[in-house]
Amino acid sequence: MGVQSLYVSIGLYYGGQLIGPTDSTGLAAPNCQAVDSLNTSHVPYSSEPSWPGGWLSSTKHEVAVLPGGVRIGFNLWGTLAEGKNPKREVRVAGVSMTLVDFQQRVITGEQALRMWPSQELQITRDPELANHKSERMPHILDCAMGVVGENVEEDAGVLHVVFDSYSSPVYSVPKVLDDLETDAEMNKGGMIQLGNLTPSDDERDEIERLSNADPLHKMTASDKHLLWYFREFCSQWPKLLPKYLLSVQWGNVAAVREARKMLPKWKKYPEGDEVEYLEMLDTSYPDPIVREFICQQLNRLNDYMFDQYMLQMVQVCKYEAYHDSPLARMLIRRALQSPFKIGHNFYWLLKSEMHNSDICGRYGAMLKTYVVRCGPHRSHLRRQVTVNGLVQKIAEKIKLLPKALRSKTAAEELKKVTGLFPSRFQLCLSPRIECKGLQSKKCKVMSSKKMPLWLVFENADSNGEPYLAIFKAGDDLRQDLMTLQLLKIMDHFWTKNGLDLRLNPYGCCATGHDLGMIEVVKNSDTTARIQVEYGGKNMGAWRDTPIDMFLREKNKDAKYLDAVQNFVHTCAGYCVATYVLGIGDRHADNIMITNAGHLFHIDFGHFLGNFKSKFGYKRERAPFVFTPEMAYVMGNKDATFGFPDQMMKEKQPRIGFPEFEEMCCGAYNVLRQHSNLLMNLFILVTPAAMPELLAREDVAYLKEMLSLGMTSEQADQKFKGEIGKSLRTVSRRFDNWIHNMKHG
Repeated sequence: MGVQSLYVSIGLYYGGQLIGPTDSTGLAAPNCQAVDSLNTSHVPYSSEPSWPGGWLSSTKHEVAVLPGGVRIGFNLWGTLAEGKNPKREVRVAGVSMTLVDFQQRVITGEQALRMWPSQELQITRDPELANHKSERMPHILDCAMGVVGENVEEDAGVLHVVFDSYSSPVYSVPKVLDDLETDAEMNKGGMIQLGNLTPSDDERDEIERLSNADPLHKMTASDKHLLWYFREFCSQWPKLLPKYLLSVQWGNVAAVREARKMLPKWKKYPEGDEVEYLEMLDTSYPDPIVREFICQQLNRLNDYMFDQYMLQMVQVCKYEAYHDSPLARMLIRRALQSPFKIGHNFYWLLKSEMHNSDICGRYGAMLKTYVVRCGPHRSHLRRQVTVNGLVQKIAEKIKLLPKALRSKTAAEELKKVTGLFPSRFQLCLSPRIECKGLQSKKCKVMSSKKMPLWLVFENADSNGEPYLAIFKAGDDLRQDLMTLQLLKIMDHFWTKNGLDLRLNPYGCCATGHDLGMIEVVKNSDTTARIQVEYGGKNMGAWRDTPIDMFLREKNKDAKYLDAVQNFVHTCAGYCVATYVLGIGDRHADNIMITNAGHLFHIDFGHFLGNFKSKFGYKRERAPFVFTPEMAYVMGNKDATFGFPDQMMKEKQPRIGFPEFEEMCCGAYNVLRQHSNLLMNLFILVTPAAMPELLAREDVAYLKEMLSLGMTSEQADQKFKGEIGKSLRTVSRRFDNWIHNMKHG
């Protein structure tokens, strides 16, 4: 890297930010001014640099009143000299630790901290990591809000630091929710009187504005003062709690007492809406009492809802200061109470990330705690792991073979290992399906880039149909897993609002590093094959009739109209969902239709507007996939090209296009009503470090697509315009034609 000199910056972080001054003298209003980090002197670069003796101390912080969960971050910086250019500084490595260990002892004396390499250092060592087309990416070093702890791989040096020492061990007094001080204690200093102020009409308007602000809204100093001073008034609205907690000066003892005192007084979300509390598991809310309170509220969720949102809860475990936390205990407890539902998913969500060195210790401890205590479920999990391991070896082996030998070799190898399978077993995809072997002759290697295995499992029920699954090795399924989760959640929102769009997202389970299994939807085909079979390889992508012909052949007489209705409903759901989520890389081979007319999308490798380009041109110019052949199913069979303006001129009534538009607009407005939750679900998964979701700012695309500044009527008109735009995008058909000519 050409480093000339080195120095270390040290900062105290709380909630992802440098903490402001601490104060134990009285109640303070929100202080938005952070204290700068401390820097050592510069020393010449060497393999074992050392800094002159002398203490670095902050006069703005009192250790005795630092808030629980505060961390200290050390960043090693290097100064580069690049020719005539001014000196440039780059981060070389870093590490963060809590000032109070898991036994509540204040850190003292000499500490040897194994640092993590910065992104710049990783790229210097391996330039391929800088290639945006590469499937590998550097580990993200973030001392402010990343995972706390040392680097077990020991590949970036060890930083030796010395903290103050004391004659006896110094302990922090642990606080739990049940230990909140009495009202009499917290009334000191006139705190309650300040909070009981009544806002003016203008101030009420500002409070209402803040209550409707989205999670990406950056609170100003005046916003924080407003919510702090009128906290008693604000406590009437559950959705103001996260904004209020952001207004607290957590370095002030009296302010912390007041904030904690407000928690049980704050109006609760009603039954069914407890999931809104998820927002406060973000790194911006590190106070242990707050997090315990939030876990208490989330624990009210029924098993179905808890399981739906467990992906986010497992991810934010990475934010916890210690392995043992109220969140970890809640997850383990709920998993043990419902092992074959919550416990099953809990196990695989943890196991799929055990390759990550920054979190494997914590997730490993949680896994061990669950597996030791889960009783009969342990043997079921053991069988699933055995089956996955045997299939994985074959999947990795066939990648090394010539194309002509892959499917034959896979069938032979699978036949051999079938004898090693347990006599009966469940798949990681679903604990409800029991299998007893593989039909190896029907298994094959698929032609896609990663060469996944098409597996046909024999149902343990003699009257049951075989279970079809795809095993992928070399593909990161976490993004697919999250997208499918969001589709289920969106469908729940729609159903709750009386809108049945008949979505049934398929199963997906990530089982390890770039490993996992996907459920195959039976009796379905890709729109690419439908175009070729019912319209011809050369012209199928340009014809309006293939999908309609497919549905007519698979559904005779009155069943055809049922299939059309299924198509209209599911097409509306996926148009809205893929538009809002910004699903990219849409082509005729990853959009499928069942024989009964249900449309669905597969392969969610790109979202949040990360669309592919070819030679500098965007391949996807339409907001979502809605082509004339889809509109044809909903309209008059004599429509010449399927565009809305032409179809509107038809004298004969159409079967479903007006209904389709109405469903799309209704579904879009329902999602807009749940915009904050949808955005928070993305924000909470940033610890997973998926390439297209690394920071809060990546969620801005979702906010833009939801058009939060519009009325419902304006949103209706906007979405109808997007439908028309999609229909008129000829490039979509051209892309399908090219795809069919190449792969058909």
